[in-house]
Amino acid sequence: MTVIRISVTVTQNETWAPASRLSPFRLASFLSFLTAVSMSPARAQWVTNGTPICAATSGQFSPAIVPDGGGGAIVCWADSRNGASGRDLYAQRIDTMGKPKWQLDGVPLCVAAGTQGLVRLVADGFGGAIVAWADRRSGSGDIYAQRVDGNGSALWTIDGVPICTAIGDQTLPSLVADGANGGIVVWEDDRTGTGCDLFMQRVDPLGNVLWTPNGVAACSNPSIKLYSTAATDGAGGALIAWSDGRNEATEPDVYVQRVNSSGVPVWNSEGVAVCTVVRFQWGADIVSDGAGGAIVAWEDCRTDPLGECSFSDIYAQRVNAAGATQWTANGVAVTLTQPRESNPSVTSDGEGGAIIAWDSADIFAQRISPSGLVLWTPDGVPVCTAPGVQNGNTMIADGTGGVIIAWTDDVPNLEDDMYAGRINASGQPLWGANGMPIGVATGQQQSPGLISDGWGGAIFAWQDDRNGINADDIYAQRVTGSGSIPTAIGDSRSPAFALSECAPNPFSGRTTMQLTLTGGTLVTLQVYDAAGRLVSTSRSNLGVGTHQLEFDGTDGKGRRLSSGVYFTRVTADGSSMTRKMVIVR
Repeated sequence: MTVIRISVTVTQNETWAPASRLSPFRLASFLSFLTAVSMSPARAQWVTNGTPICAATSGQFSPAIVPDGGGGAIVCWADSRNGASGRDLYAQRIDTMGKPKWQLDGVPLCVAAGTQGLVRLVADGFGGAIVAWADRRSGSGDIYAQRVDGNGSALWTIDGVPICTAIGDQTLPSLVADGANGGIVVWEDDRTGTGCDLFMQRVDPLGNVLWTPNGVAACSNPSIKLYSTAATDGAGGALIAWSDGRNEATEPDVYVQRVNSSGVPVWNSEGVAVCTVVRFQWGADIVSDGAGGAIVAWEDCRTDPLGECSFSDIYAQRVNAAGATQWTANGVAVTLTQPRESNPSVTSDGEGGAIIAWDSADIFAQRISPSGLVLWTPDGVPVCTAPGVQNGNTMIADGTGGVIIAWTDDVPNLEDDMYAGRINASGQPLWGANGMPIGVATGQQQSPGLISDGWGGAIFAWQDDRNGINADDIYAQRVTGSGSIPTAIGDSRSPAFALSECAPNPFSGRTTMQLTLTGGTLVTLQVYDAAGRLVSTSRSNLGVGTHQLEFDGTDGKGRRLSSGVYFTRVTADGSSMTRKMVIVR
């Protein structure tokens, strides 16, 4: 029978029934059947221009947001309410209707001396989150981490577990889930005094560091490494990209590395060169390709005729599981037309390729295939080309092959507002030609973050000074998949359970979904192929709480499924949800 492993937060009995089959039927009818979801109405809490998450005195800054596994979110931010002690860390959980679940204005996660900031979050798989940040309690920069549960209680050492307290400054952390309810932290480190290096550390769900104290080097080359970013590799390790100064004659280049769950570099000790052409390459973003490799996008000024990097373009490259580049040497040009393209963000398209967004006074996006072909309009589709300046894009997958993108926008008030757009898998806008307003109150709305709400929409969080200068607060907003903001009774509907997207996706071995139930019920999980044929069916009585559903890519007789698109349908308490997944062998 198909292996479905369940990790639960409550004690219960589980018995999965043998697989069964249904007759094939047309794909159109099949997809219509899968997307027919029974929902029950609930009272909305969201308001136009956002719901306040924290309005404490003295200012809150730079929120980070992750799903809580139940259709809501956990938001964490740097907070100045305690005055002389510097900035501290606070967090709040909101449900699917925007109602805070913890104490007013958030719970403290770290109130140590000095300043804490540059917050990073990942979900812990049990309704809580793991938090990592840069910390100056010792006078120099260190890296700390904390775990908060679904009730708002800090689970590790008061004020956080030290991840790295080596000499010199440690800063700019990235954080990715390790697939075992812990996390991997990557940061820039100046302990050698010769420039910034990249170090990393893994922390388990109990707050124990698992690798060498103060971290292990991601790259042994002594060059300066900057602008690093990380993503999960889907196998308990991490993918890392950075700008690297080892080739001084060509100026900073782009390198990548994969490390396994033991902290050992997989792609040789010095990383893999992605781009080494002349002039600057920097600002890389990275995503797993679902098959052990990565897709990287970066800002590149190789075409600047004056060599001053006043002009830049966006390039991308794919690296396979063996660390070999797959596309044109030094990358595929994603766009070349605008005078300055910057701030690339990249996410999986769910089929082994990627969608890349970037700033260019406007916001553009492009989809690129697993073989490196651009699939949308040459030089990208416009996400927003309204008058004024749009920048600071950030992006998530929408679960159907498209993306949801948020950005700051100085129209119509000549102050930064928050806008967002949704682009489908074909590159068509779904929320209007120039996106829709999320937060357009007076003052500045900036530092947007967003996560999937689990039902085709998104929850946004941002820094907001509508209440006056030096009084920044944290606000949040939910937008449904159709582009509506639930502001009245009946505007928003919630099913009897929440189901995350499959991760990793695409995958070659296993993929996982997080299922959260509000009450005990019979749960049915069915897997279909792209032709609508039922591959397997499993059933179990599960209790209230969060469950991890792991699919090993086999059919009901234990045979490995071939590469291709599949759909998993979960039914509970009269409601159904469907998630698309792609197997890449």
